[in-house]
Amino acid sequence: MSTRLTSLRLTSTFLFCCTLALSNQVSLLQAQTPQQNEAAIKLAAETKKIKEQISKIGPVKDVTIIRRDGQEFYGRIEKIEDDFVVIYDVDLKAKVEIHFEDIKQVSKGYGHTRAWNGKRIPPKKRQIGLIIGLAAIVVPIILLAAARD
Repeated sequence: MSTRLTSLRLTSTFLFCCTLALSNQVSLLQAQTPQQNEAAIKLAAETKKIKEQISKIGPVKDVTIIRRDGQEFYGRIEKIEDDFVVIYDVDLKAKVEIHFEDIKQVSKGYGHTRAWNGKRIPPKKRQIGLIIGLAAIVVPIILLAAARD
C-alpha cells in the first residue's frame, strides 16, 4: 500500500511540476510574441523606406549604401528588383547584390577621396568640412582687418 501511495505522490508531484513549467513557458512565449512582431513591423517599415530612397535615386546614379553589419559600398545602381539592388562598386570593381533588409542607410553620391580610416567621405560631410575650414581661415583675417582700423 505504501509503495502505491509513494508512486501516486511521485506521479502527482511530477505532473504538478510539468504543469508549472508549461504555464511558465506559455507566459514567456506570449510575452515575446508582441516584441518579435513589433521588431518585424519596424524592419519591414525601414526596408520599405530604404527601397523608396533607392528608387528615388534611380538606376545609373551614384549611391553610398551602408549595410547593417557596417560594411559600406560605393557605386552606381545597376538594377533595382523587388527584394534587392545591384550596384557596381567602384572600390571592388565588381557588381554587388544587396538585399533591402540588410541595408541600414542610403545616400546619394559617394566621396572621391578617402579618409584616414579607409572609408570614403560622403559629399555632404565634405562640404561641411570645407565650409568650416574656410571659416577658420577667413574669420581671423576679418578680425585682424577690423582690429587695424
